[in-house]
Amino acid sequence: MHEFGFAQQIADICIASAEKNNAKRVKDIYLEIGEFTLIIDDYLKQCFEMIAQGTPMLAGVKVHITRTPGVVKCQDCAHETQVHVSTDNPLTGINIFACEQCKSPKTVIIKGKEANIKNLKIEM
Repeated sequence: MHEFGFAQQIADICIASAEKNNAKRVKDIYLEIGEFTLIIDDYLKQCFEMIAQGTPMLAGVKVHITRTPGVVKCQDCAHETQVHVSTDNPLTGINIFACEQCKSPKTVIIKGKEANIKNLKIEM
C-alpha cells in the first residue's frame, strides 16, 4: 500500500506550507492524481485520516481528488492515445499502452504519472 507513504508526504508538505503562512489549520487539500500512479482514492483518504488524527494542524481536513487521465504518445505515428485503467485489474492483460491509431506497441507515457497538490485552504 504505497498510499500511506504518499499521504505522509502530502501531510508534511501541507503542514510546512500552513506553518509558513501562520495558519491555525489546513481545512481542505486539493490533489490532482494521474491514473498511472495506481493510487486508490479511498485508501489514500483512509491513510490521510489516520495521519490527521494525531496532527492538530490537519484536524478535520477534507481531501479532494481530481483524476488526470493516462496518455501515451506513439513513437511511430505520433498519435496520442488516452489509456483507460481498469479498476478491477489495473495495468494487466492486453497491451493497454498500444497506439489506438496504428496499433504500435512503441509508445511513451506523456501524462498520468503525476501526483500534485493543486491547492490548500487554510484557516488563519
